[in-house]
Amino acid sequence: MPTILDGLKVLDLTEGMAGSLATMVLSDNGADVVKIERPKGDPYRTTPAWIMWNRGKKSVVLDIHTKTDQDQIKKLATNSDVLIENFKPGIFDSLGLGYQDLSKLNPSLIYCSMTSFGSEGPYKKFKPYNGITEAKSGSFLPRGRAGSRPVYRVRPRGDYGSAMMMVQGIAAALRVRDMTGKGQRLESTTFAAVVFTDSSGATARQAELGMMADGLGGRTRTVGSVNLSYLNVRCKDGQWLQLANLTTRLFANLMRVSGLEWIYQDPRFKSAPRIENREEALEMRRLIYQAMQAKTLDEWLKIFKDEDVCGDQYLTTQQAMDHPYISELNGVVSINDPHVGETQQIGPLVRFAKTPSEIHRPSPLLGEHTKDILHSLDGAKNNPTNPLITETGESNIPKHPFEGMLLLDFSTFNAAPQGASLIADLGARVIKVEGPTSEDAPGGKIGKGRTFQSKENMVVDLKTPEGRKIMAKLIAKADGMLHNMRGNTPSRLGLDYETVSKINPNIVYLYAASYGSSGPGAGRAAFHPIAGCLSGGPLWQLGKGNGMPPCDSPLTIEEIEEWSEKIMAANESLPDQNSAKGVGTALALALYHKSRTGEGQYLESHMVVSNLYLEDDKLLSTQPTG
Repeated sequence: MPTILDGLKVLDLTEGMAGSLATMVLSDNGADVVKIERPKGDPYRTTPAWIMWNRGKKSVVLDIHTKTDQDQIKKLATNSDVLIENFKPGIFDSLGLGYQDLSKLNPSLIYCSMTSFGSEGPYKKFKPYNGITEAKSGSFLPRGRAGSRPVYRVRPRGDYGSAMMMVQGIAAALRVRDMTGKGQRLESTTFAAVVFTDSSGATARQAELGMMADGLGGRTRTVGSVNLSYLNVRCKDGQWLQLANLTTRLFANLMRVSGLEWIYQDPRFKSAPRIENREEALEMRRLIYQAMQAKTLDEWLKIFKDEDVCGDQYLTTQQAMDHPYISELNGVVSINDPHVGETQQIGPLVRFAKTPSEIHRPSPLLGEHTKDILHSLDGAKNNPTNPLITETGESNIPKHPFEGMLLLDFSTFNAAPQGASLIADLGARVIKVEGPTSEDAPGGKIGKGRTFQSKENMVVDLKTPEGRKIMAKLIAKADGMLHNMRGNTPSRLGLDYETVSKINPNIVYLYAASYGSSGPGAGRAAFHPIAGCLSGGPLWQLGKGNGMPPCDSPLTIEEIEEWSEKIMAANESLPDQNSAKGVGTALALALYHKSRTGEGQYLESHMVVSNLYLEDDKLLSTQPTG
């Protein structure tokens, strides 16, 4: 089957996670990626994840500081569609390899630079290092705890986010090139990726500092309030569960199965999970801690699945790779790598129905393809592979890359709609459709500004014939749509793929899923911290020697309370926003394919898989799973 980027030629001059991850996604989806390595090899070759980041690529050894090899790079760029580099700003320009130089040789070249803080300003010379940008963004500073020490986040949100935004930008730039025949220069910064990830924190911090009224784009909950929806609880067998019952209905289900349904008759607790009085909220929290010790982890998991309660267990990354959830999503692939032998690696970021990703080739040996590729350049002419290129003139260049495309956003809360906002940033017309009783982000407006950013908004009752007719007309005109509804909700509202594709056979249809549409997690609710606990990040964040207390160690309620907060802090690497970047990448690639071929398709992104992509060196095993 074809892949989205079949025939695309990519020249990868990056080192480290961000650039390599971006080109890995391009390679997974059909691009022919040539990685240029220094004579002694990419210094990140010693990083275990290197063989995953560079799977499917070809290795050519060149010294960018010699005139002869600079000329070879120019020849390669002349015959490439995309070039990606992440050197400090100005270095490539000084070598005659900057955009101004290479675009003269290949006007259709899409030239991509990845930096920490951009190519201008006082921080432009900083190395493209995730930790520096996170520190400068303020995301290492704990909110709401005056005097607390900074907390280093082990999951490289900036590197991952910069990679995803670069892939989205490339897809968008390819669409423009199809329309105009012209390439352009793109820039992706780690700082922008971190700021996007923590957009809700930015507004909350402004509220804390008195720069904006509490609740106006920030949080309606005051700093220091008790979040009863997101709790870590200890079970009878000493194992821990992450709860995430954000909606009123899900929280009521938790109260029912845990024997706490009586709280709705008590004036102190009846407004739960949002209790304004801090002491009463703390008392409610202790009641939950106590109730959850009545059953084992496995008993609770079965009850939660049967009774529609949102909660799941804590896994290491390797346990996640072996988990049935991930297996069902084809989230693990086996690759026999020449460096280490048989490996298990993370699978595709997105499931495309008509253009599935292909991951089967290993990482290259150092310089493995140098001779063949350089030999092929002899006598080669400028021949980037894009059969749709047509010269149309400056007047027809769109103001924004996805201008003229319409996306309908039926998703709620944070992850999926934030992903759609990235497509709105790239110029698509995005209409966020809500029902008349939408419970979007109840109890607070966390991230609300970002989830609605650059979109239009309409309220339609899809339970009425009139609402269905209105939506059918919009669907018929749309290029794409997305939702994150569970179970049979889409079919009840006439938004399932079968119904929608009859109205518009060429629509891009994204199910921005938590667990996915099939397998043991299908139909289950999952909010923000669930993707974190299942992907292994929190246990990595806790660090060696700081793991959870032994299962057979008795703990008082006060000790459980203390551990619960510690585990929650370790899980707070913003899994929703990490998932949003996966949503944005899925949409950008599928919409580019639609623009190029006219073909829509069904696709899925998954919160757990998107967050696994941040786990870096922990994402592969040299022993086949059983």
